[in-house]
Amino acid sequence: MSWSVIFAYTIPEMIQTAYDDNAPKTSTIPYVTLKGIKFLLDGIGESDPRAKKVKPEDIVNNSILQEIEASGFAKQITSVSK
Repeated sequence: MSWSVIFAYTIPEMIQTAYDDNAPKTSTIPYVTLKGIKFLLDGIGESDPRAKKVKPEDIVNNSILQEIEASGFAKQITSVSK
């Protein structure tokens, strides 16, 4: 059986489909969330107990992303790609 039979799409079509399916689910500015960091720390904590003592709010700093958003840069570049 050939790959063309296994895959109904070409590689560019697969990439476009994956993008179209996932792009609406992601934010323009990739802010780090406390919930996401807690999830990672919990996973790390299974093998390294020191991670259980770390507070997500002590290591998350979105200030640079906030500056980029406030400057309008992100909005400018995303409007160009649409």
